[in-house]
Order: sequence, then structure tokens, then C-alpha cells
Amino acid sequence: MKTSVPIKGALKGNGVEAYFSTVVATKKIDLKQLEKYENDLLVITDDDRDLGYKHVFQTRPTKNTTGERIRSPIGMFSREQTYMDNNAQLLLDHLHRYYA
Repeated sequence: MKTSVPIKGALKGNGVEAYFSTVVATKKIDLKQLEKYENDLLVITDDDRDLGYKHVFQTRPTKNTTGERIRSPIGMFSREQTYMDNNAQLLLDHLHRYYA
């Protein structure tokens, strides 16, 4: 599956995300897979455990997502922070701390 934002004109081949330095993706990930990525940006609640999955932001590419346009500056996210809570304010706060 290809994920991009379609635009018209000369930029059509790139996608608008080509013009941003930080691009994250939203994912629905099984909790067993998330156990490897324990970090301060990822909180697994009892409701998540009942469901068996969690909606998250993926901040770094993995071997299964190399074709996606996920990217960020080197050092912005650690390997453990590959997945974080699907919370835009948490993401914005992390970006602010990185650039401060």
C-alpha cells in the first residue's frame, strides 16, 4: 500500500511530504510487537491490553516499512522511540525539546 498526499502540477511525482524534514506515519500495531520498543513516549494502557493492539505514530523506518516516506533528523528519535503514542501534542513537545 502506498501512502502519500496527492497534489496537482509539477509536484505530483514527489508528494507534499517530500518538503518536510520530519514525517511520521500512523499505524495499528500488535502489542507483542510494541514490547520491543518500551520508551517514555509509549504508554500501553489496560484498554490497549484488552484490545491487543494500539494506534501509534511510527517515527523511524523499520525493515518492513522501508518503502514508506517516514523520516526525521538523525538523533531525533532513538531506536526505542520507533513507536510512540498517537498523541499529536506529545509529538509536538518532543519536536520542541529536540530543536530547543
